[in-house]
Amino acid sequence: MIFLVISFTEIQEQIHKNCDNPTIRANIVTNIVLEEVRKECQKIVFDKKELEEIFATAEEEINTERCKIQKEIDKINRKIDTLDTQIKAVYEDKLNGVLLLDDFFSIYNAKNEERGKLINKQKELQNQLQEQEKSRNVDYEDLKKF
Repeated sequence: MIFLVISFTEIQEQIHKNCDNPTIRANIVTNIVLEEVRKECQKIVFDKKELEEIFATAEEEINTERCKIQKEIDKINRKIDTLDTQIKAVYEDKLNGVLLLDDFFSIYNAKNEERGKLINKQKELQNQLQEQEKSRNVDYEDLKKF
C-alpha cells in the first residue's frame, strides 16, 4: 500500500494554481442555484387530474387533523363534566358532614386546579381548530391559478 500525504497548505496551493477564482461569494452561488431551481420548477407541469388528487389528499389530511383535535376536545369536555360532578359530590359530602373542612378544601382545590388545566387545554385546541379553518381556505380554482 502506498499512502499519499498532502498537507492542507499543499491543497490550497493546488486550488490557487488550477482555479482562477478560488473564493466565490455566497450570494453569487445562491443566485446561480436559485436560477437552476426556477428552471427545473418551470419544467413541472400538473394536469387537472393530478392537481385534483393533490388537493383531495391535502384536504383529507387537514380533515384528519381536525378530527383528531375535535376528538381531543370532546375527551376534555367529558373529563370536565366528570370533574364538575366530582366537585359537586365533594361539596355535598361537606354539607352532609362526611368530610372535614380541611379535607374538603384539599380535594376541592385539587379538582378545581385539574379542571382549570383542562379548560386551558380546551381553549388551546379550539384556537388550533380556528387557525386551521383560516389557513385551509384554498379552493381548487385558486390552485389552478397557481
